[in-house]
Amino acid sequence: MRKYLAFPIGAVFLMTVLWFGRQPPSDDAVIAIYQEHQASLRHLVQLYQEDQVGVIVHKNGSIYPATAEEQLSSDRLELYRTLVKESGVTRSLGGNAAGQVTFQIFNLIPFSPMKTIVYSPAPPPLLTVGNTDDYTFAAGQYQQVCRSIEASWYLCLDYED
Repeated sequence: MRKYLAFPIGAVFLMTVLWFGRQPPSDDAVIAIYQEHQASLRHLVQLYQEDQVGVIVHKNGSIYPATAEEQLSSDRLELYRTLVKESGVTRSLGGNAAGQVTFQIFNLIPFSPMKTIVYSPAPPPLLTVGNTDDYTFAAGQYQQVCRSIEASWYLCLDYED
């Protein structure tokens, strides 16, 4: 009898994990990460602005693209790795031509809504009211909506259907 119950219980558990894994952290949780790790995040922005290299640094220490290892010294790459580990984010994405740097917050399921902390001299698409916890996206396209944390720093919700 027990072996017959194990499958349905396991299936319910897996579905629960997958459902909650699709849900990004709350705005309050992301803002708390920002407030706690401001020094590391600001230092990373400074590095990206100085180096002007589109490198992605993962929390596990991996670097993408591999050509970044040819463009930056091993000491500089180690500094990126250390700061990402200290920052409370899953990975950092090197800036673009406009000086924007994106820091992704962990989400379990790929292609699900994701919260990011964004440094951007020019404001990204901003909410007019409320927070990103309550925002509903239209289907069928990549979308981003943000709210201001403080000058040039934003909390964004990204979604690609």
